[in-house]
Amino acid sequence: MKKLLAAVAVTTISTVIFADESIDGAENTPVQAEEVQRPQQPPPKYFTTLPVCKSVLGSVEVMIPGSNEWKPVEVNRYYPLGAFFRTLTASSKFEMQLGKKCFVTLYGNSSFGTKAQGLGDLTRTIVLGQGELKLRLPQNMQDGFMFVSSTGFKVTGLSGESKYSRKLTGDGDDVRIKCSSGSLSVEGMHFKVLQLRAQNAIRLRTSQDMLFTCITGIGGDYMSKLFQGLVEIKNYETGTSKIEEKYLDWKISPQTNVRIHRSRPQLGKNLSVAIMTFDASGVLCNSCAFTEGRYEVNTGETAPTAKDRKAELIKKSQESVDAGSVVTTAQAEENSEEKASETTENTEENSSDDNFDF
Repeated sequence: MKKLLAAVAVTTISTVIFADESIDGAENTPVQAEEVQRPQQPPPKYFTTLPVCKSVLGSVEVMIPGSNEWKPVEVNRYYPLGAFFRTLTASSKFEMQLGKKCFVTLYGNSSFGTKAQGLGDLTRTIVLGQGELKLRLPQNMQDGFMFVSSTGFKVTGLSGESKYSRKLTGDGDDVRIKCSSGSLSVEGMHFKVLQLRAQNAIRLRTSQDMLFTCITGIGGDYMSKLFQGLVEIKNYETGTSKIEEKYLDWKISPQTNVRIHRSRPQLGKNLSVAIMTFDASGVLCNSCAFTEGRYEVNTGETAPTAKDRKAELIKKSQESVDAGSVVTTAQAEENSEEKASETTENTEENSSDDNFDF
């Protein structure tokens, strides 16, 4: 009888122990943890609240917002955003620091300004005056923090080192931009130059009324997007249609050209726009005209195709032979000399355009 009771007791204890172990196992069963939302990283702060003058060589002056008087620039002094700076002699040089690794350097008879912005604004904008300017930024600067502004366009996506030269003309301005390192993009009315890399350079001429823009490649190859107005896309299966923006992807290379002509209507406010592209030899490649905001006023592509050009050349050649036009040796030599002279002039102009070693 005692042995039987002892066996029952051992069995009961074992059952309780196994039950406890099963409960503990249930409690220790891994449960899928809920995803923890990490706090959003604050945006990077590249710039100090106010820019400071780091060095001055020669005569440099500043005009602060709310004043119409030029005063000498002082080293290590902070200046408010919205101030305008200028150097007065060809040997003058001025360097301003925008942030830890952000510098603007002005050379010779040149000028620039900073755009006035609120205290909480983390971006900065340089407004080109005239002359030569160099901008140095971190190589890893994110897009949307630094801009360079001029008549008819702005430079975005800035990082690394870039150089600018702006000349005022009788009817507008002539700007040359070179990306020494890093990258940059250029945006304007009806166009966008997607990205310039190291040693790429571009020239932009803009009329004073901003109705004409000419874009010329002067260093490297890069892509651009040219706006070609609105077009109607019809779906004949469903009988529906939709209005979309049309763009032309155009590769800019040295001496290729984009010309944008705009005109204001006598009635209404929508501009009439004509955009043409030319290759390095000056041959028309693309042509399109449209009215802003109106898909029904759009010529589409009107430039002659390669086949049309070939047929036109053959026709002109035949007409020339039929007319008995003969080019004499003297005329050929004269034409050759004129062509060589034009080539020399163009080469000199292009070499001066590429001179960014300031």
